[in-house]
Amino acid sequence: MSKGLGSPFTVLEFNCTTIRVCRSAIVKGKRTVTHCFSFDAKDLDHSIPKKIKQELKAHGLAIKEVVLALPRYAAASRLMRLPSIDQQELKEMVRLQVSREFFGTSLENIVYDWQKIGFDKDGYALVSVFLMRKETVYRYICILEKAGVFASKVTLNTAGLLNWPANAKATQTQPGAKCLYLLNADHDTFDFNLLLQGHSVFSRTFVIEDRGPDYSNRLSKELKVSFELARRLTAGYFEHDDKLYLTGTTKALADEGLESCFGRPTERFLENTPVSYAAVTGLALSAAASIDLTPEETKAKIKEGARTLAIYKAMRLAVVVISIAFLFFSHALDKKISLTLRLSRELKNKALIEGQARQARFMGLLEKNVLKNKLSFGIFYELYRLAPPSIFLSDLEIEDGKGLVISGTSPGPAAIFEFFSLLHASPLLKGIQLDNLEDKDIGPEKKIKFKIKSKFL
Repeated sequence: MSKGLGSPFTVLEFNCTTIRVCRSAIVKGKRTVTHCFSFDAKDLDHSIPKKIKQELKAHGLAIKEVVLALPRYAAASRLMRLPSIDQQELKEMVRLQVSREFFGTSLENIVYDWQKIGFDKDGYALVSVFLMRKETVYRYICILEKAGVFASKVTLNTAGLLNWPANAKATQTQPGAKCLYLLNADHDTFDFNLLLQGHSVFSRTFVIEDRGPDYSNRLSKELKVSFELARRLTAGYFEHDDKLYLTGTTKALADEGLESCFGRPTERFLENTPVSYAAVTGLALSAAASIDLTPEETKAKIKEGARTLAIYKAMRLAVVVISIAFLFFSHALDKKISLTLRLSRELKNKALIEGQARQARFMGLLEKNVLKNKLSFGIFYELYRLAPPSIFLSDLEIEDGKGLVISGTSPGPAAIFEFFSLLHASPLLKGIQLDNLEDKDIGPEKKIKFKIKSKFL
């Protein structure tokens, strides 16, 4: 997809010997055709899936979903006159009429859609109905699936013709509005339509394959039949425009001098359209199809796919949110771990420094008291070894060369009594006595000051 394009809408149209693809997107706030091409493909040929893949690739389109526009001749149509103005009643009446009159088969085997065109002079609703066999629809859907493309909606190419502003303007709702005759020619296939107020009142498809010497006569005959059937079907209901609007390859017919076959004045429906892109482009530019022939099973599959996609998007969003939250959590955890490691290193260094300071203080006591009195170093190293880490020895005093007085502080009594017990077990001292305990404020902390007396062995 090109940059700047939004809301892409792709239509793939089958029409007897040709497949057309038209893609539109929002460009600068306006829906614009970005791709429009066609290629030869006989209806329901086994090689069509391969051709679709090749053509999409050749035009640089990676399309997974399209609106499938089927040829008009693949469907039946009927104009119904129903005695009701209520939408729900009309829906039920159409269902009953379809089940009774078309194909002689169950509603489960057909798909149909209907449009209310208006009312006759007696107040009866005029309803246009299109219907197809399900098996026919599924054959076309299967072709797309083999090409790797999913049909998000099934409609008729007629729906594209109804979307053109020129048609809406020509058949606008007003007193005395007239029906418009439209002939959409595609090589040997002709779609004859009678349109009113953006709805299809009557449509008929005919094929003239061999362009022999009687081609003009056969075309003239088919057009006369079409005009007569349309006139009889709508007699007394609508007024008709005398002109026949032309689109598609009708320029080639004019070049061959076949204008006399039309039997009435003609006017180009869309200028500069040498190939019949009117239907497919009308769908692509409006991004809507007024005729819906999508089987209920396909609609259910679309809804299930939409639910699955919604769940997938929700799960993907949840994964993104969880990933972002995990990144934030990991970042915060990493900061906390880094802070913990830094504090651990600092505490380790502090503990080392405090240990060294404690050892230095003790060595100072040794130098002050022990070396001067020439006593054994073993006793003082024993004191240093026995003192718990929380004990701070502030003073060592030797009495008459026979006794030792140990002074210090501790944050609690437990450490003092532990130290006292260890001294009792020492083989170097005897007569261990706790001489004094006193609470004392040292800086911001509360300490217990103690004094222990002992004798040398």
